[in-house]
Amino acid sequence: PARSPLAGDEGRPLDESVRRAAGSLPLGPDLARVRVHQGPADRRFAARLGARAATHGRDVFLAEGESPTDAALMRHELSHVAAGVPGVHLRSATWLERRAWLSLYSHYLPRKFLGNYMDDTGRTIVLTPTEMQDCNAIVDIRRSTAFMTLVARLAAAGGGTVPVQVSGWGGARTNGTLGNFTIRYYGSVVVRADGTWTFTGVLTFYDYWDFDPKGSGSGRPLGAEVKVRVAATLLPGSPFAIESTAVAVTQSDSDVRAQWGTMAAPVHVPDRAGTTGADIAGGEVAGAPAGPPGADIGGEIGAQGSEDVNR
Repeated sequence: PARSPLAGDEGRPLDESVRRAAGSLPLGPDLARVRVHQGPADRRFAARLGARAATHGRDVFLAEGESPTDAALMRHELSHVAAGVPGVHLRSATWLERRAWLSLYSHYLPRKFLGNYMDDTGRTIVLTPTEMQDCNAIVDIRRSTAFMTLVARLAAAGGGTVPVQVSGWGGARTNGTLGNFTIRYYGSVVVRADGTWTFTGVLTFYDYWDFDPKGSGSGRPLGAEVKVRVAATLLPGSPFAIESTAVAVTQSDSDVRAQWGTMAAPVHVPDRAGTTGADIAGGEVAGAPAGPPGADIGGEIGAQGSEDVNR
């Protein structure tokens, strides 16, 4: 079996005592390729699944307190490796049904996105202006490196007016919607000799709504990484693109954010729906910790596809 995409690192080989105990399993040379994972994210991943251990491909993830030398436990996990059946295999774990995932949210947008994901069609969603506003997005064209480079170049040349077509980072503060996503700007900018500027045009949103484990060193918070791993493991469905209609926008150098839609400042919507044991994270999946504006971005489940685009 290939290395699991859920693995955050290379892991460690099987303990020699376990290798001897597993000698009767039909693994052959593959036994040497099995890797055991016990990092912080790996332990929390298994625990969130309600499991002592979880196996995916050739990789075995152990929960807190479990030993890689536990012959009975490891033999059980290695039997899943030997079977070679696709999917994650759990020990004493509970599979969540569609309604359990939807129950994590009361806000209509994350429920819409989850429903579309679980429909398994990969259908693109096009946000309306109201839906764009309800994402509570942080929109600031200064987040676009290409735009600020253009402004600096024009200012150095004494000013001017030029067309603009750039992309930049956006952050949705409504939990379970877009997370970190891409904003595309189209229009023109007037740059004056003193360096001040005004952009006028339209914007659109773009994201790829999926659950993509990144592993250690990605910059994603540990809690968020665990949630994404759980969703990638337990939630059946297909990723899909999110586009939007074009809406008018303007911003000057003196504005704290772009002026568009209702002009209202984005607010954090943690949206903690009523939860039960089925929420796999004791309510954590449905919300994010309090903090300064924007601290909640990227910590929620789903919508992580554009993190790499906007680095």
